[in-house]
Amino acid sequence: MYVCICNALTDQQVTEVITAGECDAHAVHPCLGCTTRCGKCLSTIAEMMGRHQQASDPDLALAAE
Repeated sequence: MYVCICNALTDQQVTEVITAGECDAHAVHPCLGCTTRCGKCLSTIAEMMGRHQQASDPDLALAAE
């Protein structure tokens, strides 16, 4: 699925950056060699980061329930 239409970034590409340790949605684009254009994807990237963080931290996953 495309997360960023402007730069044709897929969820897999974004997930790789998040898994590598990036925790700032604004830093994902530079990590993938591009720049943020319209910014509509930033909320989706932030949600992906939140899900990754919850999956990585069992205490956060319990608190979300």
